[in-house]
Amino acid sequence: MKKLLLFVSLFALFSVTAFAADLDKGYSKNFGNGQIVAKNGDYPPLDSCNPADFDWKDGISKVTVSWDDAICLRAILPAGKRFKDFYQAVAKSQSGNLKYMQKGCFYYQLWSDHDESGNPIAKAASSWPKSANETPAWERRGWFTVDYDDESGEWDTVGINGDAFRENLMQYFSTAKVGQKFYVALSVGFQYQVGAGEPEQKWNSTLSRFETVISSGELGYAYSDPFCGGTIVVKENKTGN
Repeated sequence: MKKLLLFVSLFALFSVTAFAADLDKGYSKNFGNGQIVAKNGDYPPLDSCNPADFDWKDGISKVTVSWDDAICLRAILPAGKRFKDFYQAVAKSQSGNLKYMQKGCFYYQLWSDHDESGNPIAKAASSWPKSANETPAWERRGWFTVDYDDESGEWDTVGINGDAFRENLMQYFSTAKVGQKFYVALSVGFQYQVGAGEPEQKWNSTLSRFETVISSGELGYAYSDPFCGGTIVVKENKTGN
């Protein structure tokens, strides 16, 4: 399967400028906490929430895919949380890799109910995530990161503007069928690189625990369980694909 390995470090692409205020409470009131919501058009503002701007119902955002009409996302953290709360938990649980850290990062993952050939995934019909800390039980379509630092640790929201969506996600949505579903999950953590032959902490999914292995020297990512997630459905595709 073709894998997306994009490392995005320009905050301008991800529209994560320094926020002077918290996210307007209208977002959590109308959409709930731990959500990622999507819309066409302008980037969802920090200081106001107009539900009419979103085609959203029952936890699902519906969007039109077009080269001329941007798609933007906004993450709504769990109530009372800041990004630093999740980052600090990762730093504690993976302290062995922390000394090899190169940078902190926001970590986004993408799944779909269709594979890259356009075929439906059977598991998707019965095991779609029902909460923000769940992820689909099949192979993801892609992932990408953007820098995280102490300043962004104080934020209670982040998002993807139209330019960042085109850069990182449009390749998947542009070939989507009408009705196709996508799931986006957000985590935070850090990028690290342990020298080849040195001990590295790796997650053993069978045993559900970290264990020490001998590093191959490749880049690694330590990241939290997802704390925000959202389902996006394609209601129309105007790309011509």
